[in-house]
Amino acid sequence: KIGVNRPSSDSLTIGWAHLVARFVPGVKVCFISTVREDKNRHPLRGEYLPDKEGAHIQFYPYSDPLEMLNRLRQLDVVITGKLHIGLTALALGVPYICIAKSGKAGAFLHSIGAGWAYWGDMPKVRKLGKLIGLLNALKSDSLVSRYDWERINRQKEESHGHMEFIKYLWEKHSASVSKI
Repeated sequence: KIGVNRPSSDSLTIGWAHLVARFVPGVKVCFISTVREDKNRHPLRGEYLPDKEGAHIQFYPYSDPLEMLNRLRQLDVVITGKLHIGLTALALGVPYICIAKSGKAGAFLHSIGAGWAYWGDMPKVRKLGKLIGLLNALKSDSLVSRYDWERINRQKEESHGHMEFIKYLWEKHSASVSKI
C-alpha cells in the first residue's frame, strides 16, 4: 500500500498514483487527508481525495488520531510534503518520501541519513523517474533497508526528553500562575 498526501494541484504525483492503482497488480494507493472529510471538500482546502474508492484506490480521511495511526501503520511507504505525516510514519516504521519543497523536512531527512528521500528540489521529470523507481524498491523491500532505523529510534528516544522538558515547563508555569 502506498500512502499519498498531496494538494490537488500536484497533478504529477496524483496522476502517477492513479496509473499505479489502475495498472500495477497488487498495489493499492491510499490517499491521506489530514483534515476531517467534511472540512476537506471545501474548495479552499487543497488536499486531494478521489471522488470514489475502488479496488485499488482507498482514501483515508482524518477522523481521529488512533484511526489515522492504525491506517498509517498498514502502509509500505508514505509520499507527502508534510513533515508531521512523515515523522509519524517513520515512528511507525513506515518509509517516508518528501516530494515537496520543505526546508524542515529536508533538514530532518538529512539528519537521519536519509537525504535521498528528499525529492523537493528535483525537476518534475526526475521526480517522475523516482516515482517509477519507487515501485521496484517496494517490491524488493530495499526501501525499508535504506533507512537507518537505529538512528531513527535513537531520535525517538531523545525526543521523549523534549516532552518531559515541556511537561516540566508547564508544571513550573502552572505553579507560578496559581500563586498570583
